[in-house]
Amino acid sequence: MLWNIFGKPQVIEVQKAAAARDFKERIAELSAHNVEGRLQTLALANQAMWEILSQKCGVTEEDLVNKMTEIDQRDNKSEGKVSGNFEATCPNCNKRILGNHLKCVWCGAKVPMRSPF
Repeated sequence: MLWNIFGKPQVIEVQKAAAARDFKERIAELSAHNVEGRLQTLALANQAMWEILSQKCGVTEEDLVNKMTEIDQRDNKSEGKVSGNFEATCPNCNKRILGNHLKCVWCGAKVPMRSPF
């Protein structure tokens, strides 16, 4: 009788918590698998674009590395990645706007569309 009052509900709660944890773990695995697949597709597309560019336009690997370095340093950091915090200048008030704002945070003017890359 005491088991039914005290023990059984605790066991049920532990089982529910374990099932919830297993479910979250499975979702994380699926998400990671999806990201990995997208990364592989982007790597393939990148390789194809590079081969077309180098063959048809004569762009060298040195040109590519130099451009990568230039882009990497646009945020004044050399970390080997593109920062998501690009800056723009408001066409109305000429103040700097960081991030992906659609309107100027200073005057409310519409910010021109920036590159999706």
